[in-house]
Amino acid sequence: MWHVIPSNGGRYVVRVRQPDDGFVRGTPLALDVRVALADAPTATLKDVALALDADMPEHLHGINRVPRIERRPDGTFRVENLYLHMPGWWELFFDVRQGPWTERAQLRVDVE
Repeated sequence: MWHVIPSNGGRYVVRVRQPDDGFVRGTPLALDVRVALADAPTATLKDVALALDADMPEHLHGINRVPRIERRPDGTFRVENLYLHMPGWWELFFDVRQGPWTERAQLRVDVE
C-alpha cells in the first residue's frame, strides 16, 4: 500500500510504501519512499535529501533507534531499521531538503 502525503508547505508530494505486513510493533521496518514536486507528482526528484523521524504525541517521546536511509540511483529512497517499539499512535516525519527549501510531510500510523 502506498500513502501519498503532501508536504506541509505544499511544494512536495511524498509517496511512502508501507511494509506488506503493515506497521508492526517491535519489528525493524523497511519503507520505500519517492519524492516529487506537487505540480509534477509522477516525476521522482533526484536532487533532494530525505530525513525521517517519528514521535508518539500522546506519550511525548520518539523512536529509540536511528533509521538508515539509502538513496537509490533512480532517486527513490529505501528506509530501513525503522523501529516502532510501542503500540499506539505514531507520527512519521519525512523531511525533504532541496537547496534552500526544507518541508515536512507527516504520516499518522496506528500500531497495535
